[in-house]
Amino acid sequence: MDSATLNLFPPMAKDFISSQSKFALLAALIASVLIIRQVFSRPKGSLPPGPKGLPVVGNLFQLSQEAWHIFTEWKKQYGDLVYINVAGQDIVILNSHKVAADLLDRRGPIYSNRPRWIVASEILTGGLLVVFIQYNDVWRRMRRAGHEGLNKTVAASFQVPQYREAISLVDGMIKSPQIWNAEIRRATASMVWSVVYDKEPITDVMDPQVAAVNDFTTRVVRAAFPGAHYVEYFTWMKHLPSWMAKWKRDAEEWYKKDSEMFEGLFLEAKQRVVCICVCTTS
Repeated sequence: MDSATLNLFPPMAKDFISSQSKFALLAALIASVLIIRQVFSRPKGSLPPGPKGLPVVGNLFQLSQEAWHIFTEWKKQYGDLVYINVAGQDIVILNSHKVAADLLDRRGPIYSNRPRWIVASEILTGGLLVVFIQYNDVWRRMRRAGHEGLNKTVAASFQVPQYREAISLVDGMIKSPQIWNAEIRRATASMVWSVVYDKEPITDVMDPQVAAVNDFTTRVVRAAFPGAHYVEYFTWMKHLPSWMAKWKRDAEEWYKKDSEMFEGLFLEAKQRVVCICVCTTS
């Protein structure tokens, strides 16, 4: 395009064309880097069989939020161990209890670490949900604290609330069998609230506390689904500003709300303990 042709466009149009060209160049550069990385960083040695993927993205578009259905189909075709590549990340799917036990139990020290979850762990739960934490000092401290609160001796004291919730659950399911799943959610939330935060039992399936704990669990589980967020595979996307990434805005907002909820529950429990101590000593 010569200068005479360019003069036909107003200044804003020139800027738009220039920015579009830069964006296309940047996209091509990123794609080239990903292809090169994928070619030269392929794992050495033999890998389990698996479905073929596309260049750069691999098997990314073959995953969905109900990935277990796909994994089951792949098991029929490829066996108990299935290998896929998702945008450069090598993933081995364990499709049977025996294989999982052999690798994760009998060879636990080799496979004891966890993958990185950017949305579910780093943003949505602030890196403080123990099931997502990688094997490091934070994980060791949280495991130690968990053992102190959930060891065999302490767990025996939970039998009374467990027995109470079991009776309440069966009673609710007999009286309202059509909402048995709601009764299970109520019993689960009530048990967590009672044991962790010393709250009174939840008796109503419509109690907002039931929705709060189940909504939190659902958000975290869905965020950890394979293929739920492209940032898990294109990790540079984490550095996008929040106004450009709705998934990031939503996760940050929920982290703020959930933190307020759990910190409030903790402070309530702490205040009750202080009150009991003061009343006892006085």
